[in-house]
Amino acid sequence: YLQDLARRRAAPGEVVEARGHLRPKAAAFADYAVRRLAASGAPVVGFSTSFMRTQPALATAGALKHLSPDTRILFGGANCFDEMGRALLECYRRIDAVATDEAERTPPAMVEALISGDADRAGRLPGYVTRGGETASASAPPSPSRPAWTICRPPISATISPPRRNLSP
Repeated sequence: YLQDLARRRAAPGEVVEARGHLRPKAAAFADYAVRRLAASGAPVVGFSTSFMRTQPALATAGALKHLSPDTRILFGGANCFDEMGRALLECYRRIDAVATDEAERTPPAMVEALISGDADRAGRLPGYVTRGGETASASAPPSPSRPAWTICRPPISATISPPRRNLSP
């Protein structure tokens, strides 16, 4: 990969060189990060899977489950939206729950349900798919989508001033 980047000049030479020096250290860093997560004792660890973060998140979650099987794993982000989230949960046993919709209002409730082991409660939270026992189950239907401008607080009109015009000659 790095040789191809250099050959095609797809990245500056110093970037390719830096990546070449970092690559051998990646496995040690990943191991260090997973051991720190496990040592933290956090009962739930969440991963954002936007952009190209799904594979590293899956690898980290798998290693964490291996070291700390009781840690609950929650995935979310753009790569978990709708059916993609359901597929991740069905394909990867290391994941306990996935936010498949905009879940800004419910993470504390989901974390509490995962910590308590209350699969019924977790399964009723809107916008998630959860793992109950051996199978994945759909949660309550997601909340209806809202236009982006209804999420902004304060309203945009209160934060944007009209341009000032210099009327002097």
